[in-house]
Amino acid sequence: KEETGREEWDEDLHGPMQVKVSEVDVDNLNPGMLAEMLEERRAMDVHVIDIREKCTYAEYFIIATGRTHTHQKNLAWEIRRMISTGGKHAQIQGLETNWIVVDCGSIIVHIMSEDSRNFFDLDSLWTQETSSGKKGSVRNPRETLTGFE
Repeated sequence: KEETGREEWDEDLHGPMQVKVSEVDVDNLNPGMLAEMLEERRAMDVHVIDIREKCTYAEYFIIATGRTHTHQKNLAWEIRRMISTGGKHAQIQGLETNWIVVDCGSIIVHIMSEDSRNFFDLDSLWTQETSSGKKGSVRNPRETLTGFE
């Protein structure tokens, strides 16, 4: 276990503490890279949803479930740290709640408790067809590393 300054990090539960900064190109950051990092750190049920046809403020949502509240917070901080290494800024909201949102610009990451995820069901909400016939699409994170324009 390692002290992070925020909380104790349990590598067995949360995965390795450090992102390989040299491998992160934040100028070409895509949702697949973030989804892969979340999976490496043992986030559960990671979904990437393409919302370009439904939304004007973002292009992709990533929805993931944290194992504990501490795990959720550490995932959010790790995303922010990863983004900031390239001189970019990621805004974190809801850090003390069961639904943490990390705004990475065109990619919005939702890190939720299992109960919150089941209750709000963002996956279904953002993949339903709208009255204009537009709907988001869920993509497998394994297929997204190179599949984004």
